[in-house]
Amino acid sequence: MKFSKTSDVTVVLTSCGRFDLLAQTLITFFENNTYPISQFILIEDSGKAEVSDFIPAEYRERIDLIINQPQIGQVSAIDTAYRLVKTDYIFHCEDDWLFYRPGFIEDSKTVLEAEPQSLMVHLRSYHHDLAFYGARAWVLAERKTVQNIAYYRVNTTLSHSQCFSFNPGLRRRAQYPDGGYASLVAKGQSPADMEMIASEHYAAQGYFAVLLENDAVKHTGFGKHVRNYDTRWTKYRGRLLRLVVAIAMFALGWYFGAAK
Repeated sequence: MKFSKTSDVTVVLTSCGRFDLLAQTLITFFENNTYPISQFILIEDSGKAEVSDFIPAEYRERIDLIINQPQIGQVSAIDTAYRLVKTDYIFHCEDDWLFYRPGFIEDSKTVLEAEPQSLMVHLRSYHHDLAFYGARAWVLAERKTVQNIAYYRVNTTLSHSQCFSFNPGLRRRAQYPDGGYASLVAKGQSPADMEMIASEHYAAQGYFAVLLENDAVKHTGFGKHVRNYDTRWTKYRGRLLRLVVAIAMFALGWYFGAAK
């Protein structure tokens, strides 16, 4: 992989203590990326200095490593790293992805340039990944091509999952909020729901996401999510309440039915 001061792409990778997954993410990214990078920012939120041992030796001096002490959470970590970016494009990544083909940044940039209202370019496979594991009710629009690169606009009736994700993907720095992602969180909302909050924010402005037909990444972090105990209750409170109401309604229906 090449570094170039004249490149228009900065990589930002967030990590939090899952060093085995991080090592695989870094190795496969460096093996497959063919686009010159201006800067590679790795922000580690576990506070553990041993993260540097899992960076490939040949790139250790080229990566700008930030170790948060104390832990500040994913959203604040992203804002911290993004404030250092000076290039027009950001390739965002997390610590639990495996890259398996070259040219994904070049393809993504070509599509972004062809679609001014596109917010980001997804690299996961729709048919072999998202259709089975995706939490979003996505429907692919018509197939389009630009310079022989096939892609689809991602459509959904759910505004909170329409156009934004922290999954790996290229995006424009100009569309990053002036006050950071944390500024989008309103009173009573949890930063843990940032993907939904940001998606609603951008969808209201007419932005959408696209997905490459020629996918490039695989998620490796199933069952290994980092838990933030400060926000976990806020995140799942609504789901628990709906479950309790459903059980109560079922019980009432059964009771009155039995009474007849």
